[in-house]
Amino acid sequence: MDRFHTNTALLMAARAVNADLFGFSHLLKRSQLARKTLPIPLAVSAERRALARMFLELSVAFHETIFPVDQTPSEPDPNLAVLVVAVMLGHAEGHPMNAGQLASEVRRSRTTTKRRLDTLIELGAIECIKGKYYLESMRAREVPHRDTFDLILSKAFAVLGPYLSKLDN
Repeated sequence: MDRFHTNTALLMAARAVNADLFGFSHLLKRSQLARKTLPIPLAVSAERRALARMFLELSVAFHETIFPVDQTPSEPDPNLAVLVVAVMLGHAEGHPMNAGQLASEVRRSRTTTKRRLDTLIELGAIECIKGKYYLESMRAREVPHRDTFDLILSKAFAVLGPYLSKLDN
């Protein structure tokens, strides 16, 4: 079995186990929260919890993709993670951005953004071609840690999907 099919089979098995565990733990946490009276009630708490968990996990996962697979990531730096996501967005939309455009996108100064872009280039996460920033070519062709992203999204949308479908009515 080649690497792709092995990874796909492992991912499917992990999803099945995780769906079962997530479903049970989700029900358990929900019942525990139902018994707990919070001083400030939170509307759509399960959905907000799922969204917050997804955001945090995606932030850490994006940070980890900055580093080579064989290197241990540093402490999560949300500024680098947001910037690499902005570079990916421009690349994915077919309109790669220059440093000024990226600074505007992430709402930071051009100087700070340029310094962080240089760090991302040094780490091998992105490339600068004719003043525009792209994901590094291997990272553009492949999705580092794709199984992690798939798992994060599947867990979040197990809760968010039913809520979002209600909005269509």
